[in-house]
This record gives sequence, structure tokens and C-alpha cells, in this order.
Amino acid sequence: YALGQAEARMATLFSIATSLVAMGQRGDLMDSQHEWLMTRDACHADTACLANAYKLRIEQLNAVMKDIASRGPF
Repeated sequence: YALGQAEARMATLFSIATSLVAMGQRGDLMDSQHEWLMTRDACHADTACLANAYKLRIEQLNAVMKDIASRGPF
């Protein structure tokens, strides 16, 4: 249940962030997402590993959102 919520939160943040960043930064964000997916997939069924992977990615995406917001208003 908690992993499902984390996945939904991460996916939402990623979607919003990729829609708001500049085109060049979008590629970087997509690259970092691909790297994160490989890290997540390496956890296999280890729920503690998965939870930590989602926590770290959510923190990274929150930082991207804060950076975007610091340059507002839109």
C-alpha cells in the first residue's frame, strides 16, 4: 500500500516536473528517471530497498519543483 502511494506520488511529480522544465532540462530529467528506474528495478522484491528508492526519487523531484517555483511566477 505505501509503495503504491509512493509510486503514484513519484509519477505525479515526474509528470508535473517534465511539463514545467525547459526543453534541455527535460532531457536531463528523463535521463535521471531512467537511471532511477534501473536502481529501483535492482531492488527486485526487497520492499525496504524499494521504499528507500522511492523516497530518494521523490526528494529529488521535490527539489526540481522547488527550483522551478523559485523562478516563478508563471
